Amino acid sequence: MQRVALADEKTWPTSQALIEALQTEPQKLSVDPVMLDSHGYKVDIRQPQLMVARQPLPGQIQGALVLRGEWTIEGYKWQSPLLERLPRNMALDTLDVELKEDGTGIHFTAKGKYYVLK
Repeated sequence: MQRVALADEKTWPTSQALIEALQTEPQKLSVDPVMLDSHGYKVDIRQPQLMVARQPLPGQIQGALVLRGEWTIEGYKWQSPLLERLPRNMALDTLDVELKEDGTGIHFTAKGKYYVLK
């Protein structure tokens, strides 16, 4: 996974485009857009928040504000290649891997942050 760089902001997807990019086909009918679940592959996307303590006054900044949200993706070893295809505005903070005792295989939990423009 590559670093998130502000220089790439023009290529960052919007919040909605990010959700659509993370959905697999069975998840397209999901009724809860921030919790996508299909075949043991679960994506939880929390709403992005301002990275500054207060909304800037008009004229204080030039350009768009960057919002930061948190995400969690859970899945099994055979689904791990999906992590390589995450958009460039997503950063990986932690990756936990465990062997499930119920015989379902190797399970991972990836957590990180994503950035979008306001």
